[in-house]
Amino acid sequence: MKSVYEMTETELRNYQRQKELEVSMPPGKKRDLVIKTVLKPLLKAASFKTKRTDWWKELADGWLFVHLHNSMHNCSVTGCSFRFHFSVSESAKLRDELSKQWIYNQSQELLQRDFLPHAGLLSPFHKADMYQIDGYQNYLPKDDPVDQILTQIRSDFESHILPALAQIHATADWKNLYEKQKSLSVNRENSILRYYHQACMGISPDLLRRCQKQHDLSDEDVLSRLDWLEQIQKYSSWPDRDIKSVILESIRLSV
Repeated sequence: MKSVYEMTETELRNYQRQKELEVSMPPGKKRDLVIKTVLKPLLKAASFKTKRTDWWKELADGWLFVHLHNSMHNCSVTGCSFRFHFSVSESAKLRDELSKQWIYNQSQELLQRDFLPHAGLLSPFHKADMYQIDGYQNYLPKDDPVDQILTQIRSDFESHILPALAQIHATADWKNLYEKQKSLSVNRENSILRYYHQACMGISPDLLRRCQKQHDLSDEDVLSRLDWLEQIQKYSSWPDRDIKSVILESIRLSV
């Protein structure tokens, strides 16, 4: 059988359609299982009430909110991407029904990445600030094991997110947590990880050099954790590309 690199455009698209029919479950269905079997039980046990993809919990002087946001670009090629928004409102400053209040809180919100070690960037199901399930890898659909997805996201909430939220009893507690988590997310290690994620997107050496400058990373920094690069590339859209060579070429551009 031809490899995907030897197929014509029509042959490749037909083969892709065939492989899409062979996956164990569409990525959106896997996300729905996350919500049904992981999120809803955990948040209910933590005293949150819910309406569709929004949860809220009453505080001494306000409300704590959790909102699930889905990417508008979800499809079989990109996979199913989604993230969680966490925020607080004082009771006297509510502007809408509880399930919509998160909209007005986005300037002072945290995302799940703000609670996770290394901003979640070493997780096989985390890209940038979103969870990502499936999507194409080497031109063909992935089929991430649903049990691994459920285990990872359950661990994220049980070990990191919910323990932090359990300390929020009033809006002042949220302000302290917000400042703490935001300060923890800004560090050299996370900058290196974000750079590696960008490198694995398949961008040119020139653009990668610009990314390095934006993250204020030295050449030594970007070569310091190639084990992380290998781990991130394994779950990227292009695991077979020689990303290290692209990084080395981008470094030579400064010479």
